[in-house]
Amino acid sequence: EERCLNAEGLARLRVYDGWVSEHLRSALGVPSEEIVEPVAAPEEVHSRGCPLFYRVVHTEAINVRAGLELSSSSLRSLAPGCVFKATERRHNSEGLARLRTDDGWVSERMRSAWGVPGDYLVEPALAPEGAGVFLYRVVHADGAVVGSDLDPSAPGVRMLPRGAVFRARERRLWEPQHVMRLRLDDGWVSECSPRSADGSPPQLLVLPAVEAEGPGLFFYRAAEG
Repeated sequence: EERCLNAEGLARLRVYDGWVSEHLRSALGVPSEEIVEPVAAPEEVHSRGCPLFYRVVHTEAINVRAGLELSSSSLRSLAPGCVFKATERRHNSEGLARLRTDDGWVSERMRSAWGVPGDYLVEPALAPEGAGVFLYRVVHADGAVVGSDLDPSAPGVRMLPRGAVFRARERRLWEPQHVMRLRLDDGWVSECSPRSADGSPPQLLVLPAVEAEGPGLFFYRAAEG
């Protein structure tokens, strides 16, 4: 669900109940042998769902290619800061997550020198106000707060646990923090967390309930031995 570097520079992967290292730490204190590898998600996770929106966060334009594989021809490019719609997320033969646009495929992350996913090229972005479906599932490990008002800082009414499915009847943007809010019968829920002070991407709190595979969800296999 999340990948970040710890204080020692080792990539750590968040699972439901803790964290797993991507590499062993060598005697010199640097990453060495890889102990997990990216794998394609289970087949049922590849079903198409409702469109999600992404923003290009790479400092250079990224390619929209004709096919799922990076060897396919480049059709056009998306400039830094560009927001686009993706209707499908699928892993290619190299284990890289690819996002289907209207006319091609975009990579979610760079391919590192070792052939494994590297830095993110895109991040989840807010859909235009009023766009999208209104049946959602809570995907954040800590759940989602139902607030009493459109303002995310308003007092909480209740908590929605992870996995809870709910119906929203309105989507409205809270401009001061640029956070999309969903109206329930008894309050409001945020689609994403606000951007943190260190500039890291916002975390998704909810996803459309019909969306089986979403950004930030990764499947790994422990290496043998």
